[in-house]
Amino acid sequence: MRPRDSRGPQRTLPFDCRQRETKSSSSGSGDCEEKCYHALSTLFWTTCRCFSSASSPQPCRKGITSPFDRRRNRFRERKHLAQRHTAGSGEVFEVHTYPEQLAVKPGESQFINCSTSCAQPEAGGLETILAKTLLKSGAQWKAYLVSNISQDTIIYCYFTCFGEQRLTSLNVSVFYPPTQVLLKLQPTWVAVGRPFTIKCHVPAVKPLESLTLMLLRGQEVLHNQTFWGTTDGTQGATATHNSTAHREDGLHNFSCQAILDLRSLGGKIIHSVSEPQMLKVYEPRPDNQMVVIISVVSVLLFLFVTSILLCFVLGQHWRQRRMGTYGVQGA
Repeated sequence: MRPRDSRGPQRTLPFDCRQRETKSSSSGSGDCEEKCYHALSTLFWTTCRCFSSASSPQPCRKGITSPFDRRRNRFRERKHLAQRHTAGSGEVFEVHTYPEQLAVKPGESQFINCSTSCAQPEAGGLETILAKTLLKSGAQWKAYLVSNISQDTIIYCYFTCFGEQRLTSLNVSVFYPPTQVLLKLQPTWVAVGRPFTIKCHVPAVKPLESLTLMLLRGQEVLHNQTFWGTTDGTQGATATHNSTAHREDGLHNFSCQAILDLRSLGGKIIHSVSEPQMLKVYEPRPDNQMVVIISVVSVLLFLFVTSILLCFVLGQHWRQRRMGTYGVQGA
């Protein structure tokens, strides 16, 4: 006879479950065969009792699940497998960084946000050789502070979703702006029609290929020059323009404008202007040496003519005196 439940008559069970489990204890007790009787209602287990030859009935705790639980677990497993298959079959998740490119001065710190389109990423973060600090994070994003940026580098943002890892890169460029723009006019005094030179120099700038130097007379562009970088470090740049002085050149300021265009690197346009300079223009004067030569020639010519005239006058005078003396003696 099977034991009856205290709640009422026990109907015949359609099947039973037998489980063997080896239990170890300090007393060295052996095997315990448990017989579990189940009664299946329309939706769930109604009764589960375990009987032991040595003890009273106890609820079953291990190894017994209802058909409803088994169906639910199978549904969850199929859903999880379908999600994994979808993630690996072309419908992939995306990883982004903000900003997408970064241009900074040496030693600066910048905020970088790393995010993904995966709803529930398993892992994610930022990989860099620079010092980083995680400020805030959410289910699909992480915000970092990257400090003391002193060299060009690449930062990687990564996330893992359904066992697949994806990453994106962020290019970091360190730039040196044109803090000094030096303008020089040679000479500063020039006669109308004479040549002069405008020279502009920037001591240290990076990247050199992003630099343009413009030489200006007032608002008029006289010359502009771009450059090509050959090294990764800072380089100097010089632009030179030769011109001829005109009267109106003395009425305008000359200046040099340095333009560093960092838009292709994720930055902005930086402008620097030199101190304005004036060109002093004067009308040309006769050469002093020519004046001296003309003066000397004129004096010599005057003396020559004077001497000839003086000799002629003196000769005539001497002749008249001589002729007059002879006439008196004859009379």
